[in-house]
Parts: sequence; structure tokens; C-alpha cells
Amino acid sequence: AKEDDDIVGIHKKCVDLAKSRTVDECVGAGASQLARKLKKKYKSAPKLTPRFSEEDRASKNEKGDAGKEKASSSSSSSNSGAPSNKPNLHLATLEQLQEELEKRMDEERDAQVEGEDPMEQESDPEFHSWTPSGYPEKMVVVGGGPAGWSAAIYGARAGLAPLVIAPSMGGQLAGKGVDVENYPGLAETATGPALVAAMRRQALHFGATVEDDVVTSIGPSGDNGPIQIQTNTTGLIEAHTVILATGAEANWLDVPGEWEMRGGGVSSCATCDGFLYAKKSVIVV
Repeated sequence: AKEDDDIVGIHKKCVDLAKSRTVDECVGAGASQLARKLKKKYKSAPKLTPRFSEEDRASKNEKGDAGKEKASSSSSSSNSGAPSNKPNLHLATLEQLQEELEKRMDEERDAQVEGEDPMEQESDPEFHSWTPSGYPEKMVVVGGGPAGWSAAIYGARAGLAPLVIAPSMGGQLAGKGVDVENYPGLAETATGPALVAAMRRQALHFGATVEDDVVTSIGPSGDNGPIQIQTNTTGLIEAHTVILATGAEANWLDVPGEWEMRGGGVSSCATCDGFLYAKKSVIVV
């Protein structure tokens, strides 16, 4: 069993996946994704409890319909058929629409988690989860961006069976849904996640493995022994060679309006987005 601090840390990560929410709980996409990871790793997942019951939906619909009883005769006649339990989205408030959308997305993710079969994942050629062997790894790559997967491709082709340790989410390229136009070899634009996914498939095709985790420390074991890599959930991993490809993180100024204007005139990469502001007055900090 995990220690209390580890459980709190996992819960916080789940909450951080839904930063747009005002509730400090492990819900929605974060909870569904956590359940999928646990099922993939331990062949079992915690039970997900629906956030919205039929009674909640009915009460919200009654409140939304209050004060809106006056409707056109055409609308009344068109809606005078058989009664339906579905909410009337045309009369719903913005908050009710958001709650209904979250509910439906949660239901789809819950169904996806329940329908996953660990045996099918194991037989899938794209499923290359790492299995400890009891011996130090020949090569470990820390980071799942372009540099990390490039190193994994070369290491795999050299017969080193590299292990890539990186979280499934995050990274400058994988975390952006915008088109990538300045990467060599892309005749047609692709999104950052699509580009990283293609690199991942190529590395796994040649024999690399991947562990969905975060490295917390790296240090020697003493007496010329293997390098010790401490991870957040997997624990200790030893390797003869470690390649660090952790990427970079933008340094923002934290000035008023900076967050609101990201992607609308404020950029964190002059090399990436400079072309978009050609023949315009630009300030580079």
C-alpha cells in the first residue's frame, strides 16, 4: 500500500489535470485518465462514481425552466409530443450546458475505461510498457519529447533496448494542440501531439519501451555501479547509461494581460512564432 503522502500526491496530480474547474476534486477527465493508467499498470481500476444522477438533472432542468414558461405557439406545438427525460438545452443556462457537457464526457470516458481489456493491450504491437528484469537497463532516456524519442530511435536500432521514462502528458510540443510548421520533414503541417506520437511509434517499432512516470532524482550507486534513477511511482530503476532530454520551459514575465493574450499576440517562442508576425512591430524579451 502506498504511504499517505504518495496518495495525496497522486490525488493532487489528478486535480491539476482539471485546472479549469473551480472544485478541488479528482473528477472528469483527470479521474478517467487516472483509472485507465491504474488499470493498465495493475490490471484493475478504482470504481468511478457518476457526478450527475438523474435526480440532479431533473432538478436542474426544473430550475432552468422556471421563468421561461412563455414560449411561442410553434415551439409549444413542436414539443407537445411524448415526454422526454432529456434536458431542454435550448432553455438551459450556460452553467447547465457546461454541467451537461461534463456529464456526457464523463460517461463516455467511464464507458471507455470499463471497456478496456488489459489482455488486448498486451497483444497490441503498439503497447510497449516496461517490465523490470532485475538487471540494470543498458540505456534509459529521461524525457518524451523530440530529443528523447530521437535518442530512443538510435539506441533501439543499436540494440540497446532503451527505456524511455516520461509522463504521458505534458511537454512543450505534446502539450500544444497548435500546428507545427517549422519542423524538418513535415511537408504537411501536423499538431504537436501528432508529431510526438509518430516519433513514439517509430521508437517502439525498433524495440524501445516506455514507462509512464516522472523522474525525481538521479545519482550514482557508488563503486562504479549502475546509475540509480528514482521515479515518482515506479520506484528505483538502475541503468548503465542515462540520456537527459527533459526539454525546456518558457520563462514568463507574469505581467498583467500576459496570460489572457497567450496565443493572441503573446508568444513564448520567437523562433516558433516569429514568422506569424512578419512585417509587424514585435518586442522580444
